[in-house]
Amino acid sequence: MIPAAIALAAVVVHLRVLGNDFVNFDDVFYITRNPLIAALSPANLQSWFTGFYFGNYQPLTLLSLALDHRLAGPDPRVFHAVNLLLHALNTLLVFHLVRLLLARERGPWLAAATAALFAVHPLLVESVAWAAQRKDVLYALFYLGSLVAYVAFAQRSAGAGRRLYVASVLLFALSLLSKAMAVSLVGAILAVDLYLRRLPRLSGRAGDEPSRPTMSAYLREKLPYLILALAAGVTAVLAQRSAAFLGSPELHTPLQRAAIAGYGFAHYAAQLVLPLGQSAYHPYPAMGTGVPPGFLPHLAFVAAAAAGLVLALRRHPAAAFAILFYGVNILPVLQWLPVGDFIVAERFAYLASIGVFLLLALGLQGLAGRRRRLRAPLTAAFVAYLVLLGVLTDRRCGVWRDSITLWNDVLDRYPDTPLALNNRGLAWAERGDRAAALADLDRALQLDPRYADAFGNRGVVKGERGDYDGAIADFDAALRLAPAFAAARAGRADALFRRGVARFQAADYAGAVADFERVAAGRPDDPGVRQNLNAARSRLQGLNGGGD
Repeated sequence: MIPAAIALAAVVVHLRVLGNDFVNFDDVFYITRNPLIAALSPANLQSWFTGFYFGNYQPLTLLSLALDHRLAGPDPRVFHAVNLLLHALNTLLVFHLVRLLLARERGPWLAAATAALFAVHPLLVESVAWAAQRKDVLYALFYLGSLVAYVAFAQRSAGAGRRLYVASVLLFALSLLSKAMAVSLVGAILAVDLYLRRLPRLSGRAGDEPSRPTMSAYLREKLPYLILALAAGVTAVLAQRSAAFLGSPELHTPLQRAAIAGYGFAHYAAQLVLPLGQSAYHPYPAMGTGVPPGFLPHLAFVAAAAAGLVLALRRHPAAAFAILFYGVNILPVLQWLPVGDFIVAERFAYLASIGVFLLLALGLQGLAGRRRRLRAPLTAAFVAYLVLLGVLTDRRCGVWRDSITLWNDVLDRYPDTPLALNNRGLAWAERGDRAAALADLDRALQLDPRYADAFGNRGVVKGERGDYDGAIADFDAALRLAPAFAAARAGRADALFRRGVARFQAADYAGAVADFERVAAGRPDDPGVRQNLNAARSRLQGLNGGGD
């Protein structure tokens, strides 16, 4: 009854997502304009498993999205409902993982507290409410399933539970095929072994700690995980490079990169305790040539966490496991190599949060155990905390209602963010409010005069307003900044064609011919362009002939 109630709570606090639309932040690439999910065809199946898409290798995620599309077409309610269902299932798995692993430490109560925090915490909303983040909730499902199977296997006597072991490896492979971040499972199972005291014995003598495997047996056991993780890691780097998503390490000094990693480590942990200042986008602060003073408290937190881990390893194995679980899941996403132009992203904390939540539950249990008279007020305070988190989660789901509400929220926190202004401008344009769209795009280009996407988008809006000269100038600027910008090239041709039509209608046949010829140079087989060009030439020749 307890895990079922917690899973139900996870659904209730996120119910608002069922009324949300898609947003113009990856949903466009993964769902609304993704030809690879429009059909469950053999060609698409081959593409998912043999190629990269949008800088990632995530064939199972694409398959999942294609199944949704097959079920109900591009209906956002279905995509959001599946995300929510997966989150509820993940909540159940969190409960069973903690209950199974920490059975000797009042596991069910620790499991209930940890799972409840995971179910209703607002920092995890991004992974649930953002349809394109299907990869988060899907890889977490297989990851947690793999870890539960491994814990059950590890608690059995040597040689027993081979089916559980095989299931764990297979589920790990499925998790990697959903998102490469699953490589952190290797560190998680080492943390499990450390807690269960089954790290390998150095001696092979039978009488030497028989409950622990020998080094050779231990390495054989871990080899499939290591091979899968290495293959997935290499594939992920190649996929990111294929889309030029990996930033240059030279963007920041080694000291700055270490400070950025420390900032992320502390930021996620603090947000999981006190979720304030959330945003779908967190741009880098001005770094200068050194480390900003504001990063120093975060680095102090990292040092304190390291010291806490050392102490916990001796006295509190469960707390040590919680710290290690958080660490191994958050370390890969601390921007050691810059990925994107954001310093932190809330979706990165989805699985790592379990470590912090378990640590909070252990602390609560420790206080209640030492002072029995505090049990009732501590329980009441914890329930009130969960209710507050649930209210914040409900509100946060509302932020993801559509593109306007999402980027309004980002701009409330970071007013001078070109990406947010560009994307909100696109959203205004889709609603038909071209004046608001131009205002946002103008501001984005004032802040970043080399923003090729903003030039291209402003060109589209200007063309829709009939300002073909301005549109062509913007498309030209976009192509100077990004010569391979196919959408800008197509938009420029469209603006030239429409200006040619306008000139033809105004009897400026020479101008129309010039515009149609420029379009025809890039589209020589387009019958509509050729027809308009011939008509303009005919009128121009007739006009010239009439003047002779």
